[in-house]
Amino acid sequence: MSGSRIATTLATALIVMFTCAGPALASHGGGGGGGGTAPPPPTTAPVVSLTPSTVTYASQAVGTSSAPQTVTLTNTGTASLFINGMSQAGPNPLDFAEGNDFCVGSLVAVGASCTLQVSFTPTATGPRTATISVIDNAANSPQVITFTGTGTSVNGPTPLSVDTTGLTCNAGVCQLGIPSESLVKNFSFASLAVLGQTTPPFTWTLAGGVLPPGLTLFPNGQIYGTPTSAGTFTFTVKVTDANGQTATQPFSMTISPQPPPLTPAQQSCQHAPGQTTASLSGPAIGGVTPGGQAIGDQSQLTACGGFTTITAQVKNVNLPNGTVLWVTLGGEPIGRVTINNGAATMPAWIAMSSLRKQGISIFRQPPTGGLSQTPILSGPFV
Repeated sequence: MSGSRIATTLATALIVMFTCAGPALASHGGGGGGGGTAPPPPTTAPVVSLTPSTVTYASQAVGTSSAPQTVTLTNTGTASLFINGMSQAGPNPLDFAEGNDFCVGSLVAVGASCTLQVSFTPTATGPRTATISVIDNAANSPQVITFTGTGTSVNGPTPLSVDTTGLTCNAGVCQLGIPSESLVKNFSFASLAVLGQTTPPFTWTLAGGVLPPGLTLFPNGQIYGTPTSAGTFTFTVKVTDANGQTATQPFSMTISPQPPPLTPAQQSCQHAPGQTTASLSGPAIGGVTPGGQAIGDQSQLTACGGFTTITAQVKNVNLPNGTVLWVTLGGEPIGRVTINNGAATMPAWIAMSSLRKQGISIFRQPPTGGLSQTPILSGPFV
């Protein structure tokens, strides 16, 4: 369910398997009244219960997998729960895997549940920790599950290295992002990670080469911005941990031009629905309830290819002028907006896919590897 974005080394770090129990949908109606003034309908809301919210594994040899442990997510509220997406984070997300995601993008009825099964496969020695943040329409979203374990090896501690898991590498240079999805004028985001028995915090610097114009490498290992030029760019990053261990890694990124309109052959294929919308809502801020809307223009999307253009606007966001908010699709950043008099508009963002079973969430802080904040606004595309 990914759109056009720079692939991150965390993108496949923590794959999870959800299996839904109970009915997929629930209907909640309010009763009418006879003569006189009818009482207001009862307030309904989903509530998430996690059992357990912290999972601990026994010590495990590096490169071997434990038996899976199960977390049950139950909707104990009075309205259906919509699971927007998941954010995998923490120091060692690669160490906790795997399966398929069947619940994100669907509704969990009142009293129904989803089970999350995760195995521990340490990639390095020492304490290992990761989190899954479940992003949904409950008031306390996201719900954070913490996973911990210890990796062991007869060969001693694992040295620090830059994580390149899942990337295509040639002569030691690894490709960040998918060229067909990393586009000029499309906000792009990547988060670098490390492997080994290390001591955070980590400091990242550019050791050589050049990033695509419009992108910046930040000390926390995040690379983001809006590319302004197409082409292939090669650069080397350096990471240093709190004990002075260092490692370097060369990367390349290819930024492609924005996609052209549909060809005549694509026009003859089955078209997606012309437009899909997400009504954005969130809890009151200082007594003011924020609102907004995201629109997915799918007029250029067919079964034979094409793309979707996403725009988003927010209003009544009672935060100081200049506050920067992060817009995410399915938990992954697609843009930033700056509040002015309570309102902001996100520049258009192109997804090389449909928006079925996806949703928008907007946060005050960028993804930092420990997402545990409640979204300012969120809502599913329908």
